[in-house]
Order: sequence, then C-alpha cells, then structure tokens
Amino acid sequence: MAILLALGLGAAGGAVALWLALPLGMLLGSLVAVGAVTATGLRPLGRVPQIPQHVRNWLIPIVGVAIGGSFTPQILREMPGWAGSLLALAVYLPVAHAIGYLIYRRMGAIDRPTACFASVPGGLIECLVLGEEAGADIRVLTLLAALRLAAVATAAMLVLAAALAFALSGVVGQPLAAVFLAFAPGGVAEMSLIALSLQVSVVYVTAHHVARILLTVMLARIFARRVLSRGP
Repeated sequence: MAILLALGLGAAGGAVALWLALPLGMLLGSLVAVGAVTATGLRPLGRVPQIPQHVRNWLIPIVGVAIGGSFTPQILREMPGWAGSLLALAVYLPVAHAIGYLIYRRMGAIDRPTACFASVPGGLIECLVLGEEAGADIRVLTLLAALRLAAVATAAMLVLAAALAFALSGVVGQPLAAVFLAFAPGGVAEMSLIALSLQVSVVYVTAHHVARILLTVMLARIFARRVLSRGP
C-alpha cells in the first residue's frame, strides 16, 4: 500500500507539473508531491508514502538501459574531445570539496570527519561509507549529504559548475546544459535522468559522473587523511 501511495502521489504531482508546463514536470512534480507529504508528516490512508530500497534497486536498471540506448557511433567519435572537461573535473572536485569543507567548519561548527565527508561533491553512498569508516557522525552526515540543507555549500559548488560550463562548452563541443550537469553536485542516476529528460548528451553526463565517483573516493581519502591528522 505504501508503494502504491507513493506512486499515486508522484503521478499526481507529475501530472500537475505537466499541466502547468513546468520544466522536467514528471521528475520535479513527483519529487515535490511526495517530498511535501513526507516532510510534513502526513499519512494519507494511514500510510507513509515510500519506495523500499529493494524496489528501487530493481528500477535502477531501467535508467541504465535508457543511458545505454543513447550510445551511437557519433558519440564514440566525440569521446576523445572530452579529455579537456575530464581534466577540468579532476581539478574541480578537490576545489569544490575544500570550499564545502570550510563552509561547514566555519559556518556550521561541524566536527572535522563529518564536515570532510558531507562536503564531498555529490554521491550519497560514497559519502556515507567513507564517512562512517572515518568516525563521522552518521546521522548528521546523512542529513547533510542527502538533503543538502547547507544551501551555501551547495550554491558554491553550483557556481563553480556554472563557471566551468561556460568555459568548457565551446571547447568540448557539448551543449551548455550538458556540461553543467556533468559538473553539478549530484548522484549519477539523478543527473543522468535529468539529462535524459532534457535530451542533452546523456552519455557525456554519465561518463563524467562515473569518473567523479572514482576520483571522489580517491581524493576524499587523501583529503580526510590530511584534515583528520591535524587533530581536533
């Protein structure tokens, strides 16, 4: 019943957003509808609308199939031209991480391990796994990483992503929106879904977020060792 309730609310929210001609109507409309109900503690029909993790795991391959279906010979020919933005990604990640960390520490008074992993650009799972290993407050870390309540830190990352999008769009031959999504702080599934919805270079966006995950895990460990070795 909880699953049907969540799907019903999402469908209703998406339908309203489409009727209002909002961008990404089904995605954002369903998100707002379900999020508003759960955030306010409402229990329609006596149930909390939710999708269990095991059901979500079964739906993820649909995203993978949609992304895989976007590969074309033309994209394979374009891939060598992505080297510049992939290199920029390797520079962007530690800069965005450091800025987020400083904001959390100085404005949020959050302990070092939690601030270190809450400021990892995007990617909830890697934040939680690495943070728990380093002794972060998992409750605070989950809140910050999942909801991004610290809007200042997220805004700083978005400003960096926008600047890179303007600088690199012409260089790598990709639409401005695609480059922005490739650098925006968010999970690979979420950013790829937005790219699919906007019909902009989903393979380009996905490739950069896969690279981001690999670089994030490596750089987050290095960053954590340097930060945590300083003591309290």
